Amino acid sequence: AAAERREGCAVTGMTHVVWRSPMAVPPGETTLYTHVARSAAGLDFTISSTATPLPGSTCAQGVLRMDAGDAPPRPPRADLDAVVRRCTRSIDGTACHELLGVVHGPRMFPIRSIRHAEHEAIAHLELPVSGAPGHAGVLHPSLMHGSILSAVCFSLIQDGERQLRLPFTLEALWIHASTMPSTCHAHVRQVSTADGAIQRYDIDLLDAEGECLVRLEGFTARSPVAARRPDVIHAVPAWRAAPLPSGKRHVAAHDLAFLVPHGQASLHRRILDTFPRARVVWLDPPTSATAIAENVLRAMALVQDLVREGRDARVLLPLPDDEPWHIHSAIEGLLNTARNEHPRVRGRLLRYPASFHDEPESFGRWLVAEAAAGDDASAIRYQEGARQALRWEEAVERSAPHAALSTLLEPGDVVWITGGAGGIGRLLATRFGRETGVRVVLSGRATLVDDAWLSALRADGIDAWYVRCDVTRADEVEATLADEPFRDRRLRGVLHAAGVLRDAWLARKTAAEAMEVLAPKIAGTLVLDEATRAAPLAFFVMFSSLAAVMGNPGQADYAAANAFLDAFALHRDAQVDAGVRQGRTCSINWPLWREGGMRVDAQTEEHARHMVGLEPLDTAEALASLAWAIATGTPRLLVAQGRADTLRAVLFADGSTAMPADAEQTTASVTPTDDSRLASLVRELAEVAAAVLKMDADAIDGSTGLSHYGFDSIYLTEYA
Repeated sequence: AAAERREGCAVTGMTHVVWRSPMAVPPGETTLYTHVARSAAGLDFTISSTATPLPGSTCAQGVLRMDAGDAPPRPPRADLDAVVRRCTRSIDGTACHELLGVVHGPRMFPIRSIRHAEHEAIAHLELPVSGAPGHAGVLHPSLMHGSILSAVCFSLIQDGERQLRLPFTLEALWIHASTMPSTCHAHVRQVSTADGAIQRYDIDLLDAEGECLVRLEGFTARSPVAARRPDVIHAVPAWRAAPLPSGKRHVAAHDLAFLVPHGQASLHRRILDTFPRARVVWLDPPTSATAIAENVLRAMALVQDLVREGRDARVLLPLPDDEPWHIHSAIEGLLNTARNEHPRVRGRLLRYPASFHDEPESFGRWLVAEAAAGDDASAIRYQEGARQALRWEEAVERSAPHAALSTLLEPGDVVWITGGAGGIGRLLATRFGRETGVRVVLSGRATLVDDAWLSALRADGIDAWYVRCDVTRADEVEATLADEPFRDRRLRGVLHAAGVLRDAWLARKTAAEAMEVLAPKIAGTLVLDEATRAAPLAFFVMFSSLAAVMGNPGQADYAAANAFLDAFALHRDAQVDAGVRQGRTCSINWPLWREGGMRVDAQTEEHARHMVGLEPLDTAEALASLAWAIATGTPRLLVAQGRADTLRAVLFADGSTAMPADAEQTTASVTPTDDSRLASLVRELAEVAAAVLKMDADAIDGSTGLSHYGFDSIYLTEYA
């Protein structure tokens, strides 16, 4: 249709069609982009998931033929009765659907039956009543899809259902009719042997009289052996030896800033004695969720000041081991993202024995050493005198998870899913409700307006409820637990998946925005934990994010909020061991889910795939990972899917690469030629940034950070 509007004439066919990569479509709206351009062969077309085709984003491509002289003559009428007599075996539409192993809606699955012989098949295609009207073009998408599926089904029948085959190439498609009836036949003929991974077929789409409406030549269905599934990696945190480098310490190369916990007067004195020019920010007593979040805002304001000043800086948060770790852990996530956005500002949490205060001079020397340390660890602790850094190691699956949920839950138990109105909440409700027979209570801050999805869950036999509840408010949580969905039932599971995004670079992020992001994770977790302290829970699972571990430009507050969940999981796990809480505790650092959940545009997704090998997580893998975490009682679990070699290199690097201890040793002389090259490079980068931001390149100052012009995580990936 796009080509016909562009060229002003009808498309007669297409050639050299290639399905380059399948696209998993999440619930809701998905945008695909069609690009057409003139070439010697005809009109080239590309279908892409991005506005500008990128490597990995092209779904299909080919050549449209617009010249009527290119089309071959219409094939002779087919003898349908003869084809049916040759095809003596049959399979109905339901069995075809099951054979494919992929769920299609009724409009995209018009196959009612397939009759087949050894090398040919004929499928009866019929549009559902709702799919018949309203399509202007001859190539009705449902019927064309049905013809392709007929060939794929036939290939599965031929090879004994050994392996699904995916559309791969099509040599040519020729249009021989101006309209399509709602009922027709797909005559599939094998034109290559079935002893390899590639099978080739010709397909004629015929009307009830046997007239050819559309002919497809040289259709191939590829075995997905070549399209290997992305690897899924599970990782758990581990403290690893990380001794300080020996030699002379140089701390003057960067500014120092310290965050000091409330009441740590000895620490404060030693910092001022050792670093008279250091910047010191006192943190509030972390006696409430609000106070914990306010401390994150204090740290954020400090980082914003350092960024504006444009100097190299180190931000340190020393925590004596008599100070609870989890109440300050959100700051670690903030600092991780600060380093991603502004590499000149780095920071870490330092956990040290409180006994260090007893020896002031040694304590001062230790502070100097840590201030000068150039390794990239975001969290350091001292255990029995040894310096250790928090790293990640690959987890080994220790048990079969699928049976574990049924042993923990009984029909009639209740599982509460916060953030339940989103796509992930519905996937979780389906999994838990269908497999265990529990009552699933989904909650969200908003009153439910469209309850069609809830009705669909109930129609599927799931005991699903929705309640409006702001989990950051203790009164609402208590009232919800006393309400009908929970009354006279055992609350056995909490899946805390609530979250809010307010993406913006640190330099322009406001305290109000950050508070919105922090509240569901920090306040929501503490309120839920307190409200369920006496409940006979089997599990208390928090949905964290990879952003807490790796940082993510534009999401410093989100990284902070999720870093709190990660540390709180360890804290609650210890409370379970002490007998003051019940249920296995877990915080899972999720990537994006392919279905449901928070979404990014295709360019951001492709950038993650290219830079760190990360892809959106398949639903089946996500649910299996969740079940495994619950079954094993793993307090912290990181899940990632994509290219295993790249992911392992990113996640499991030892982090020992240090910044130079002496900046003077790494400073090279700058010549006038270097100045000229630098100015030229700055001009080029400013032009690229201007194109991304759609502004005048002359308005961009090369000495000013891009965040000043409104760059966020989406702009950054497009710029890269």
